[in-house]
Amino acid sequence: ARQASASYIAVDTEFLRDTSYWPKLCLIQIAGPEEARHHRDPTGGFRTTAERQGLDAKVYHARGWSADAGADAARHLADEMGCDGIFCATDLLAIGALGALRAAGRRIPEDIGIIGYDDAPSAAWPGIGLTTIAFPRADIARATVARFLALRAAPGGAAEAAVFEPDLIERDTLRPSGAPD
Repeated sequence: ARQASASYIAVDTEFLRDTSYWPKLCLIQIAGPEEARHHRDPTGGFRTTAERQGLDAKVYHARGWSADAGADAARHLADEMGCDGIFCATDLLAIGALGALRAAGRRIPEDIGIIGYDDAPSAAWPGIGLTTIAFPRADIARATVARFLALRAAPGGAAEAAVFEPDLIERDTLRPSGAPD
């Protein structure tokens, strides 16, 4: 799997230039509820990077985090589906959007590509095959425990930031390089 920054994966030009979506690319992000603080930063990264690349990008805040919320968002966005790709804040939102788009007659990935986030087990189920971003849970857990133990041994230690590189797990919801539009 390729390495990429989670906040920027949907508009990473190296990744997108390897697909048949480039250069006429328009993206939609289905984000979680607008009031959800933990999701504001990836949404900002999505917008900022899209603008830097000169891409048309829109953000739609779903009413929740469920598959039903993803399906509702996709139905709401049906009028804007001149876009080539949807990046969802979670795999569950993406799975809901995938179902709604298929029910509306959209062919995935021929008509529109979908990327989820978090590599939930259901993303790999037959009939779903969701392309997703996986973050290194075990590495994050190890680093968290190590940092906790270090702070416990030396209280008052300085705060430290850690950066973890996620992986793009390519399955069936994006057109491969060289595929016809």
